[in-house]
Amino acid sequence: MGEVVVVLPTRVGRNEACRCGSGAKYKRCCRERDEALRREQRGAALPEWIEGSRRKLHQFEKYAHHVFALPDLLGSLRDKRRRPKIPTFDVVNRLFHTALLRIPSINALEGDLKEADFQKLIGRQPTPEVKAFSADVVANVLDKLELDGLRDANEEVIHKAERNKAFRDGYGALRCVAIDGWQPFASYDRHCPRCLTRKVKRKRGGQTEEVEQYYHS
Repeated sequence: MGEVVVVLPTRVGRNEACRCGSGAKYKRCCRERDEALRREQRGAALPEWIEGSRRKLHQFEKYAHHVFALPDLLGSLRDKRRRPKIPTFDVVNRLFHTALLRIPSINALEGDLKEADFQKLIGRQPTPEVKAFSADVVANVLDKLELDGLRDANEEVIHKAERNKAFRDGYGALRCVAIDGWQPFASYDRHCPRCLTRKVKRKRGGQTEEVEQYYHS
């Protein structure tokens, strides 16, 4: 059976001019129609193994897919690399799951990219012991990522969450959101005046000692 290719409408910023040429903003013109089309086609884009799974991670994947159109949002991101061999989507999808699974650093993820289960999770054909791509590729994408697309994706998620009443009422036009802290980068020596600190235990010379660690939240 051949692979199902799903073509979703091109994503446009909510406040940009609608691509139909009407002169109106996208959010006041074709946006609702495109969202309806995305909802119809979204099911075909979700892998069957996730659709049929009852595990917690897969349930979250399905929720993010159906409610926030996560693959579509990640697929709308672009970077300025020339003729890249690794698509931007593959890299940002990897970064999303790095944060979701609380993998401590980008370098630490390289080992996971050799595992068949993780390759399958990020939508790649499982090839055990063959790394999908390296930490250098991720760093290159982050260096060249177009931030306007990232801002539009964040705005889309917040707008959808507000419509779904995900935030508590009572703050007027302002919304207060608690974001879980995640520090993938830390140092025992190099730091700046704005770094946060914490006490951690580490082994040195066969003995465990408590030392101060610097990080940005």
